[in-house]
Amino acid sequence: ASALTFEAGTVNRPINHVLLKATNTSKKTCDFSAETYPLLRLHKDQQAVTPVIDGSEPQAVVTLAPGETAYAGVMLSAADSPEKGFRTSKFGVAVSRDTTLKNVTVKGGPVYVQPGVAQVTYWQDNPADALVW
Repeated sequence: ASALTFEAGTVNRPINHVLLKATNTSKKTCDFSAETYPLLRLHKDQQAVTPVIDGSEPQAVVTLAPGETAYAGVMLSAADSPEKGFRTSKFGVAVSRDTTLKNVTVKGGPVYVQPGVAQVTYWQDNPADALVW
């Protein structure tokens, strides 16, 4: 986790989504197992990590050579949900439960988040796959 830098930014499509990027800044290869997804804290009072989208598992391990990037899609809200939400420009992200959350500023933010609706994909090797969900 210390060899990764994180970025997040809004996207035009699908609406209510953010694309999260993790770039390998080390000189070694980094593997994300097929069961690995970003652990997100979208609000400072959030008790549990943002749930993962079932079915978004990649077909294989995502391997990052030095300088390469993995991607995850974050669905923040739904137009048809009555659940109340909040606006934020930052959130915390980690790659495993034993690493410290790193704060990430959302480029293009602030964004609107509905806590009971928000979900994240598993890490993918390209942005198109991350935003399918």
